[in-house]
This record gives sequence, structure tokens and C-alpha cells, in this order.
Amino acid sequence: MKRGRNEHIIEKNNEDRLSALSDDVLHHILSFNNAKQAVQSCILSTRWKILWKTLPTLTLKLSSHSLTSYWSSKTLERFTKFVIAILSQRDVAAPLHVLDLDCTPLQKLCGTMNNLSSVKHVTIYVPNNKLSKGENTPFILLNWLIELANIESLAVSLHTLKVLSLVPDLFNAEFSSLYNLKSLKVTYLPSSSIAKEVVDFLLQNAPLAKVTSYLD
Repeated sequence: MKRGRNEHIIEKNNEDRLSALSDDVLHHILSFNNAKQAVQSCILSTRWKILWKTLPTLTLKLSSHSLTSYWSSKTLERFTKFVIAILSQRDVAAPLHVLDLDCTPLQKLCGTMNNLSSVKHVTIYVPNNKLSKGENTPFILLNWLIELANIESLAVSLHTLKVLSLVPDLFNAEFSSLYNLKSLKVTYLPSSSIAKEVVDFLLQNAPLAKVTSYLD
């Protein structure tokens, strides 16, 4: 009985210490987790309960919703619902600055202008798998870039560029959403002419952007 009481006191003290932290500190701690982990962490303290709604950084990873590399239809359905929920239920008064998309484009981001207009830094990593070869995938990826209208930096993988290149008449499109882009980080692979063509196209729509590269 005494042991149970002591454990209760320890838990209460731990919760009090968590509650004493500022939102900025808690946001920084949660920024090291993907979005699913951040939401799960919010059960640690009553003050964390709705903290995920004000996170300035979100990392959406399809792999975080499956214990294996095989993604069943149920896994995809859960992930789709999760993305819709976390973007649509955000506190619109809390700016979202960084969005890291480590997943195959399966649906529109479903964010309102209020939810996505504050995003400044975006990473889009489309894995090279069967899902990325879907008929609608290039169009959904294109829609992502259109929805993210005020970004200042964009990092993309080689396969992301290849998927985007599958959009018919892509090079005739205009991307006013990239006008404020200042930094474009791309996978470096000299042998890929497709990647270079897409990068050149993106730069035509982002006159202020500087390109940096990294090895694949």
C-alpha cells in the first residue's frame, strides 16, 4: 500500500516537472519525433494533451504506421486518416513552419490555406516503391507543391523529381507557389537527365532560388 502511494507521488512530481516547461521547450523536444510519435507523447502530461495541435514542425512518415516494410491497405487507410486529422485539426492560430513528407503521395494534404500558408520549409521524400508508380501519384505530388504556396526552402529526393516528371505537359505549367523559394536542395546524380530537366523547370518558376545538392 505504501509503495503504491510513493509511486503515485513520484508520477505526480514527474508530471509537475513536465508541466513547468514552456511550450517552446516542449515543441523543441517533440520536433525530434515524427508526427505520430509526437501525438502519442501528448499522453505524458495533461498539459501536453493538445500540444500536437500547435507544433511548428511536422514529420509525416508512412513507415511509422507499419512495423514492416509491407504496407497493407489498412496501413494506407490509417495513414491517410492520420494525415487528414493532424492537418485539419491543427490550431490555425499556431503557425506551421516546417513540413517533412516522407511518404508516397496518396492524397491531397487536405490543409486549409490557414493551415499551410505559414509553411516555409518543406522536405518531400517519395520512396521508390510500387505505391509511387500509381497513376494518380504524380498529380497528387503536383497538388502538394501548389498547396504549399509560400515556401522558402524545398528539399526533394531524386525519385520525387522522377515522379513529378510524369505529369503530362509539366514543363508548360506555371508554379506561382514557388515564387518565394530561396533554396532548392536536390539529390545529386549527374547521370539523371530527368532530374536536371525538372530542376531547371522548378528554377524557372523560382527566380530567387539557389540550388544545393547532396549525394543519393
